[in-house]
Amino acid sequence: MPSFKKMKKRVKKKNSGLSSGRGATVTRNSIPLCKILTSDNLHLAEIPDESVDLVVTSPPYFNVMDYHKHIKGDKSERYRVTRTPDFERDYRAFLSDVTARMKSVFRVLKIGGHAALVLGTSIVQEENGRSRHAPFPFDVVSEATTILDFMFQECIVWNKTTAGAKRFGVFIQHPKPGYYYPNLITEYIMILRKPWLENPAGDISFRRDDAEEIEITEVMKKDTANSLWTMAPVPPNVAKKLGHPCPFPPDLVKRIIELYSHRRGVVLDPWCGCGIALQVANDLGRKYIGYDIEEKYCKLARKLVNVKPKYRVQHLVPQYNLIGGESCDS
Repeated sequence: MPSFKKMKKRVKKKNSGLSSGRGATVTRNSIPLCKILTSDNLHLAEIPDESVDLVVTSPPYFNVMDYHKHIKGDKSERYRVTRTPDFERDYRAFLSDVTARMKSVFRVLKIGGHAALVLGTSIVQEENGRSRHAPFPFDVVSEATTILDFMFQECIVWNKTTAGAKRFGVFIQHPKPGYYYPNLITEYIMILRKPWLENPAGDISFRRDDAEEIEITEVMKKDTANSLWTMAPVPPNVAKKLGHPCPFPPDLVKRIIELYSHRRGVVLDPWCGCGIALQVANDLGRKYIGYDIEEKYCKLARKLVNVKPKYRVQHLVPQYNLIGGESCDS
């Protein structure tokens, strides 16, 4: 069964953070600033309405990762591959669950606030041996903008430069039409926004004259300026030391937080894992709130959040060279 169903069962046992549930009463004065909560993020019950400036997060990728196995220390790395008996049924249920959680994200965002979702497509194995390619990023955005009231703002493609799924070998073995499956080296940073339908000046009010200016660097001109960002993921040996299988690169989060929030604003990561987004938010002078149902990850995040992030000294910048064209004999 999908790992998210196991997750929902564990929530009842793991809810050891602050109180959670629909009946929780919260006020603006009770917002848990600079806290990492071991709690379910379904209702974000500890957070009052319209109190978060920016959400930076990466929801679980359907059946790609079984975090419970990772927490238990499965050294075989089988936590990276799970199967589903019924793709259509299980994927739809998973997507509905994520949408229900995004409803709470919408509630806690301020008018004009942004949600940056780092999402990837995934290859899923059915029990009959057939592979399916789940269009998760696009389905999440579709539901967020139709079922919910999010406004779609940007799609930034994250070029990770290394393949998460190496598939081109099939075409090398069979270089014929119908055998082409590209290596998956990208993820998507989907920028959603809470619209200001009742406040025509919402966009203007977000742009403050007293905000600190962002330095226009060479990396900004040659990479950040475009809707394709080139940045290698966290190396496996570093991820292992951090204790999480897929942490954010700090530089990726730094770009998002600087571009979509002000100093002293509130940044939320409802699937915080080991807490990289919270660590960077803290370093950049933002308040933070993190949620995860796994106490082990929350403990890691609480230790990491006050440590200076290790930003990269050198950055990858794409360079394009002319090579021989693909000729077509007539």
